[in-house]
Amino acid sequence: LNGGKIILSAGKPWYERLGEYDLLAGNSKNDWQTVEFDINEISDVHALWVQFRGGEGKDLFELDWFSFE
Repeated sequence: LNGGKIILSAGKPWYERLGEYDLLAGNSKNDWQTVEFDINEISDVHALWVQFRGGEGKDLFELDWFSFE
């Protein structure tokens, strides 16, 4: 898989960016990894926009689950 970037934003994709993470390319679909990264704290209730960016027409990566603590 080719890696890419995960971008978290509050409200709309072009609103406040809460955090981002660059994923490295893996050798195969079996190269699962757990990643952790800090995000900016916000208050109130907002929609969460999760964007996946990378090269066009390529398999970036697979996301199995995510959580917040």
